[in-house]
Amino acid sequence: MTYNITELQSKTDIGSLITFANSSTQGVLLGFLTIGIFIILLVNLKKSSDFVESFIVSSFLTFILAAIFSFAGWINIIYPLAYLMMTAFAGLYMYSTR
Repeated sequence: MTYNITELQSKTDIGSLITFANSSTQGVLLGFLTIGIFIILLVNLKKSSDFVESFIVSSFLTFILAAIFSFAGWINIIYPLAYLMMTAFAGLYMYSTR
């Protein structure tokens, strides 16, 4: 893949730069951003609550973010579906063990 430096230099604000970088990587940039946000949320919520509860909350919040990104066309539909499945399976696990 070749990168167009002239097109990169024409970006004037951070939003257009992130959009250009995301389109250059075919959606991987914001996809990995959602994975990073999920991990950060999971670690922070784990400090104050049970692992299963923090897993459910972080996967659901990341699902909402990934659904917004997917609706905007910035990432693939696989990301929100994966977070939704993680939320559902963790919810079933929590329901079956309590």
